Amino acid sequence: MHSSIAWQNDADIQPQAAGQSRRTNNANVQVTRSEPSLPTTSEQPAIDGAARVRYDQPALASASTIYASSISHDRTTQSAYSSMISQADGQNTREKQGREYDEGASVYSYNSFRDINNYVKELHGRIFNNLNDAYLLPSDRDEWARLDKQGSAIAIGFGGLYPCPEVIDAVLLPEEGGRTKRILDIGCGTGTWAIQMANKFPHTSVLGVDLAPPPVDRTSLPPNLSLEIDDVNYGLRHFSDQFDLVHMRCVSGGITNIDQTLLDLQNCLRPGGVLLIVDGDISILSEDRKTLQPFKRLPGDGGPEVTSVSEQGSWFRRLLWEACVACEISGACLTRTDEVNDLGLWDAPLCDPETACSGGIDLPIGPWPRGGDLGETQLLQYVGILMRQNLSSIHRAYHGIMLKAGMDQATLDEWSNNVEKELRDLNPRMWLRFRFMMARRRAGENLPAPPLPTVQTPDLSTSAAQELEDAETRRRTRVQYPAMDIYHTREENMARMRQRRSTFGVFPTSAVQANWDKIHSES
Repeated sequence: MHSSIAWQNDADIQPQAAGQSRRTNNANVQVTRSEPSLPTTSEQPAIDGAARVRYDQPALASASTIYASSISHDRTTQSAYSSMISQADGQNTREKQGREYDEGASVYSYNSFRDINNYVKELHGRIFNNLNDAYLLPSDRDEWARLDKQGSAIAIGFGGLYPCPEVIDAVLLPEEGGRTKRILDIGCGTGTWAIQMANKFPHTSVLGVDLAPPPVDRTSLPPNLSLEIDDVNYGLRHFSDQFDLVHMRCVSGGITNIDQTLLDLQNCLRPGGVLLIVDGDISILSEDRKTLQPFKRLPGDGGPEVTSVSEQGSWFRRLLWEACVACEISGACLTRTDEVNDLGLWDAPLCDPETACSGGIDLPIGPWPRGGDLGETQLLQYVGILMRQNLSSIHRAYHGIMLKAGMDQATLDEWSNNVEKELRDLNPRMWLRFRFMMARRRAGENLPAPPLPTVQTPDLSTSAAQELEDAETRRRTRVQYPAMDIYHTREENMARMRQRRSTFGVFPTSAVQANWDKIHSES
């Protein structure tokens, strides 16, 4: 089962694997041949079934915004959404819904904000995606601004758009007279990373997917960039064997089966392609960057045997953990995802373990740290400013998922008020870690990954060679972010995992879980 809706710039539209692509009379619509299907009379169809959508998108702004769109169905499924892909409907039904139907493909076109609203919903005063109930964060302007700040902080930590640039830059080298290199960004959010990659590598084709429409103006998109609405929980077979780089960042809250998704991501790669997964670690670090910051103690947490709580513990860490419990109640598999992140990709079945690495960046919450010199201090404190702004926005965004789990608004407001004081006072001092794991796909079953492409002779007349040389010079001369570590072997990674878990202590009973259990025991 797969659900997807996509924006694409008019230029350089690539056919989808499901079939042959062609243009309709509407220049903004791309159609893909597959199983014939028509929309039904439903005014507000449920969005949880099989669809593939591709369209041009102006900036997402208000209810007056108009979208020119088309949907093609490249799978069949029995779901609520399947009711809208019946061949029984007549032309009158289509005209009544304000859609053009193209008889040459399984596609309908529409020009209506009413239709795009099927992909978002309003809850508790915030806008959320309408595809995945497990994902806990909104999809609105406040969240987009927060994501851009978080993305900037992560980029400073990595020293660029990604870690290990010597690998990714090599994999994305253009093939002279060869095929176009392709990049897939899962959970593209605001589209910023995908846009930056499309600009950095103009010879590539970049596709970004997310659960809700990103806030982009189609007229400003690079011609080599496409954006889609998609829920990866329904599978990624339509992307099999197509991409040289697959990037997924901070989407674990919406994943319901991380083991299957991890396999799907590997299948999206071409031989030698890179899988890069970046995720936040909810185990907030104390000032020393070694031990975990205790949770704030709540009534009912138990006695001294519950070693992970303290009266001086962090309200933010407590609220973040409680929100993640609510996320798991809604169907996410965060506990298993944390285990997968611990293990890295050394045992990923389609990846070459010799190419695997893992690591992380520790980002300060607030501008309090000092580095070894002025340059490091400036980096750390700027990141700290971004992260405090980021977290000042995010904690109230968690309310929606916890309200859904049965918590009351007054309790959540009290928690958030305490979080705001904690962030304002920078007490306690903490770090938020973002972990990554990376590996390249094997050349074939039980084979190593192909050798990395190389520029044999740094011919400065070649733009790719010049760019690589310039990038390497910049890497050697710029200030390196001081709170980053990389593990190139399984043994190094496992040692880090054991050290991390040794500081967990005994967790309390989640207040969200206890409240949820109480509600359901009484019902």
